[in-house]
Amino acid sequence: MEKYTIKQLSEGEVAAKNDGTREQTQKLMNLAFPEDDFIISEISFISYSKFFYLSPYSKGRWTHGSKTDLPTQSVEDFLDAEWKPKRGDDVLVKDEVDTIWSKRTFITEIDGCVHPYVTVNSSCEVNFREGLGFGVDNWDEMKQLPFKEPKIEFSVMVNGQETKLSLEKSEWDKLMSLNEKS
Repeated sequence: MEKYTIKQLSEGEVAAKNDGTREQTQKLMNLAFPEDDFIISEISFISYSKFFYLSPYSKGRWTHGSKTDLPTQSVEDFLDAEWKPKRGDDVLVKDEVDTIWSKRTFITEIDGCVHPYVTVNSSCEVNFREGLGFGVDNWDEMKQLPFKEPKIEFSVMVNGQETKLSLEKSEWDKLMSLNEKS
């Protein structure tokens, strides 16, 4: 099956199914509609948004709804369709022998090759990172690592004792906005 592109989504040819995380869906909407700075609320994301697509009423903006006549595709497939790793990026790979997705370091893709995705051999990661000689493996399939929201790490002093904490960036932003209001 041919994957639709983010460009097709931004031009109103297709819609995105609401089947990714809120963060993945927000990322996709930001890529497809960079001029629209609307943030997907948790309530609208969970309750009634089955599809996301170009708004017929506002140029360059997206909207959501429970029905669409447009062809649809999953959020993850839109993000994967546009993704092209660079040398040194971490990727997930598998083939007919190693059927479970494994994290590896991407080197290159060889067009026309039976096993086109070339990664650093798992026992050679340190050599690769240090700029030394390294072995490679070839794979049949490759995909992007799942999107993970960045974490903010910080320390606080409680009764003279330091405690290290971490929050997802969205939680940190909420905390900071509450602090600004007070």
